[in-house]
Amino acid sequence: MSNFALIEGMLMDNQDKKNPFQNTMTLPTTSFAIRANPHVTEPALLARWQAEGLYEKSLIKNKGNKEFILHDGPPYANGHIHLGTSLNKCLKDFVCKSKRMAGYHVPLVLGFDCHGLPIELKVTAELGIEKDRSSVDPVTFKKQCRAYAQRWIDIQREEFKDLGVVADYTKPYVTMEPVYEASIIRAFGKFVADGYIERKGKTVPWCSSCQTVLAGAEIEYQERKDPSCYILFPLDHAVAKQTFPFIYEKNATITVNVLIWTTTPWTIPLNRGVMMHPTATYVVLQGRTEQEAFIVAKDLADKICALVELPKIVLCEFDSIVLANKKLNHPCVDGLQVPIIFDLSVSLNDGTACVHTAPGCGPDDYIVGIKNGLEIYSPLAGDGTYTKDIQPAELSGMNINDGQIWVMRKLAELNRLFYKTSLRHSYPHCWRCRNGLMFRATDQWFCSLQKNAIVDRVLEQIQSIDFVPEWGRQRLQAFVQSRTEWCISRQRQWGVPITALVCTKCQTAQLDAAFIAKVAD
Repeated sequence: MSNFALIEGMLMDNQDKKNPFQNTMTLPTTSFAIRANPHVTEPALLARWQAEGLYEKSLIKNKGNKEFILHDGPPYANGHIHLGTSLNKCLKDFVCKSKRMAGYHVPLVLGFDCHGLPIELKVTAELGIEKDRSSVDPVTFKKQCRAYAQRWIDIQREEFKDLGVVADYTKPYVTMEPVYEASIIRAFGKFVADGYIERKGKTVPWCSSCQTVLAGAEIEYQERKDPSCYILFPLDHAVAKQTFPFIYEKNATITVNVLIWTTTPWTIPLNRGVMMHPTATYVVLQGRTEQEAFIVAKDLADKICALVELPKIVLCEFDSIVLANKKLNHPCVDGLQVPIIFDLSVSLNDGTACVHTAPGCGPDDYIVGIKNGLEIYSPLAGDGTYTKDIQPAELSGMNINDGQIWVMRKLAELNRLFYKTSLRHSYPHCWRCRNGLMFRATDQWFCSLQKNAIVDRVLEQIQSIDFVPEWGRQRLQAFVQSRTEWCISRQRQWGVPITALVCTKCQTAQLDAAFIAKVAD
């Protein structure tokens, strides 16, 4: 008889029985319940661990043995734990428990991160002072932030207990405790003593929504749509006639312009120069009328004429050095002239190879501006509006988003907006609020990464670290290699302050390691 026929026969014989095979199977017996009933069993288990002092007993049992230290990178104390924090804590707990079972001495000290902008924004909203933080004095505000963080520490502590994480809950490290803040200030004092810290005006990435400067690691790039504008900077007639006499012999009233390209027309009022390539060949092309001519790089002339749908009529060809020491009339500020400067960084592959330069609102422009002695002009407030120092004066108090439209209309009115379209491109955004950034020149505190070969020393130490996965090493190396300095200041109240004395009249700042040590004490 086949096996199939045998099984079929057994089924026929036992069709009235509920479990025809139960007596033919040998299974181990267990005291585990069929159902987990976690809502009943887990609280009882956690209560037993606490009553028995499981964490303390594990430390006593293995004390004197080889230590295994796992640093608890602290969760942020501004809300309930979520999937990410839960996974993080459970994985750490698995590792620590397994190491204890292997005989290691494994203390696990929990931590809580309590400073920073997210808590400040929450407290600002609770107090109803989003538009005017100055309406609440700093001491009261900081007390509110401290109470807010403590409330969430207490909540998160209980939530971690519910996960079954075995750790020291009585003595966590808390970043807002005076002893922890003092340790940060002492570390800052050491950086000061070694000459790493300096304060200087620099064009930095700024979030007008959060009203703070951002470090490079806090910037996210997202695609967005922006205007793409080609704008005319006129040469003074006398200068143009002297430079291109053969053009003026044929047309004495023509205006010769330098054509720039930008996706941020709101920065045009802040322009303080036009940058060109020092060794490239440029051409003067016939413009939209017989009275208009414009200058672009020779290599880009075909591309630009096709874009603006103009026939390519070359009035003359010249080496860029011809325009050395020449100045241009600003396109929307009466009476202001800006210099033509030269730099090898000017691209001959896109734009016009005539680069709008505004040192007060562009990080690369800032470097070029310092090198060429340009004014670092940045009449921009922290909330993203133009200040009273802006020219044209009509922009004063206006948000830069509205200023974008105003500037384009003004340029069109003056016949300086040569061509306008739009494009989608990658643009820096704030990682917190996800809004687009602007760049503005402000006094900030920086840690130099060029002093005492610190970058080389860090790169050397990276080689001695085990990375899992290995690609983490390359990522950290690339991150360190590309840095020359780190902006460490933020324009906020809830955090450990830069420990310096600042003159209330002239804003000059004084740093002193001995003073910093006294503040820490």
